[in-house]
Amino acid sequence: MAELVVLSADGRARCAVEVAAEASATELTAGKELVRYLERLGGASIGLHAGSGSGAPVRILVGRPARDELRHLPVGDLRDDGFLLHVSQGEVALVGANDRGTLYAAYELIERLGARWYWPGAENEYLPEVGDLTLRTGTEVINPSFKFRLARGMFAAMMGVGGYPRTLWQAFSSPRKEQLLDWGVKNRLNTIIEFPGLTQESLEEGDLSAFFACRGGVAGVDSVHASLHMVNPDVYFDSHPEYFAMNEQGERVLNERVHHCHLCLSNPDVIDLVVQEALKSMARNPEAGLVSITQADGIDYCMCPECLANCDQGNMRFMGEEYVIRTNDVIRYANRVAEGFCETWPDRYVYVLAYFLTMPPPTIPVHPNVLVQATHSLGDHCVFNRPLSDPVGNHRLLHEALKGWEDSGAKLWFYDYNPVSSMAQAPYPVGRKFHEDVKWLHAHNFIGYHSQSEGTMWGLYGLNHVSLARTLWDVGVDFEALQRDYFRCLYGSAAAPVQALHEMLERALVEYEPLTVGLGAYLSPEVVKQARDLLREAREAEGSDAVGTRLGMLEAQVDYGARLAGASRTAAAYRRTRDADILRQLKAERDAILRYVEAHPVDGAYHLAGIDLGIDITLMEDHRLLPDLQGDGKRA
Repeated sequence: MAELVVLSADGRARCAVEVAAEASATELTAGKELVRYLERLGGASIGLHAGSGSGAPVRILVGRPARDELRHLPVGDLRDDGFLLHVSQGEVALVGANDRGTLYAAYELIERLGARWYWPGAENEYLPEVGDLTLRTGTEVINPSFKFRLARGMFAAMMGVGGYPRTLWQAFSSPRKEQLLDWGVKNRLNTIIEFPGLTQESLEEGDLSAFFACRGGVAGVDSVHASLHMVNPDVYFDSHPEYFAMNEQGERVLNERVHHCHLCLSNPDVIDLVVQEALKSMARNPEAGLVSITQADGIDYCMCPECLANCDQGNMRFMGEEYVIRTNDVIRYANRVAEGFCETWPDRYVYVLAYFLTMPPPTIPVHPNVLVQATHSLGDHCVFNRPLSDPVGNHRLLHEALKGWEDSGAKLWFYDYNPVSSMAQAPYPVGRKFHEDVKWLHAHNFIGYHSQSEGTMWGLYGLNHVSLARTLWDVGVDFEALQRDYFRCLYGSAAAPVQALHEMLERALVEYEPLTVGLGAYLSPEVVKQARDLLREAREAEGSDAVGTRLGMLEAQVDYGARLAGASRTAAAYRRTRDADILRQLKAERDAILRYVEAHPVDGAYHLAGIDLGIDITLMEDHRLLPDLQGDGKRA
């Protein structure tokens, strides 16, 4: 029968934390974090000892000391980033399958004592009042449901590397980056550095390797479109244009959109170069489990005879047009890269995309070390407001493709949007949907999940992030209990109306017609009124400054969404009538939205795509409106 072990009582410590004399950077972080939080939760000074026994009544052994002294522990049952938590009257042992797992074990123990990290930043941390600290005896082995767990906005977009011109992507030196990385680790996400070929010299400042080393190291070397980084056109195009895609006219011309610069995948020199770059990336980050060799964005694949000869699956319709299926061409390329790469790293993955023209499954074998990232891409394979399990609309095509990939035996992980994409407009509170999506993917044998997210977006998006992170770690997590705790810790006395707000918006969104663009459209005047009524109720229930700030964020996002939805309705009216007065109204609403977002903080009103991908396209959802919107308003 479980007994209670007392760590501190009446403001006096009965425990001490012990790490190895030569503890790794991550083990040392785990020890320091335990001391810091135990002191804050228990109101007592806790010692941190390196290399020798503390003599405390309860020794908290972190990492190697636990492995060395308690050899009866079932460490052989650990895998991936899993951890073991052992509590007895004399010892508390925290052991991970790797250093990252040991740090997760430390945060698990702290959470069991009442701490919560639902939003990033110290101002959003929840700690209960100081009191006695106790744990129940027992031994637990906890392994993750997914091997790779990435929310890109937490670990990549905010790093400010890679040359992207997006003004909202903060530099590596930004204080926000540490808050986001800490939040991700505390919520059991992998730390994955984006961009293969990234070198320390390419950073404007800071030591990225050291930054990750004390938080579990690098789980993967990742870029969603790695071609630009593996075979840089600035370096190679002038001397080796044959490395790059040929167009239909037989020319080797770089695409004006840099992320659409495809490679000639049949060129053996390209294969060799990608292998060498993949090996360099893995050598710099030997603890990583994967490296990206993914194809460029878009559909401008190489049209040379050799590449076309590898495309032996016929054609497909995509966005209303006929295109050559490119899956076998990409898999042949990936297989050849994997053969060379795995001579050095036989237990690691390279990965490519099942995306656009590579969504159909292959008809050739896939190398066992090729990981395929199936993508919830626009148009023909997505319905952003419905669960993945729902076969509505184009999800039927997604289901067919994923079934084919599953039958191929390929190892799969999934790429989704939350909500940074011109196809997924704000506001987008779908924590329950993401929870169900991750469970569905796990049931279909996916081993990873990659969320295209934005670290600056919380408010109505916070539960999305938390739901994804916690379900990726444990698909058996109780979502109802998770969301109740989320609202309790962040909103205090206003928890009930704020939870009702989230549930009402998600219900309205999911019940709306299947959407692949413009999620603001579900915000009818009736839905907006309900949202504002609930926010008013929340304001009346809770008066603290911290909760007031969070409610202000929700209010701004609802207001932005209402303005966006109104402009979308005006745009629809103009498309029907081509009336000059309606066009002038549309321009006025568009300009008002721009003024609104300029007057509100990034966390408050909008997400990256609403500004950076072109306000006219994103707000009005129709490229055909651009000439009129950019004109003088007189044309009807």
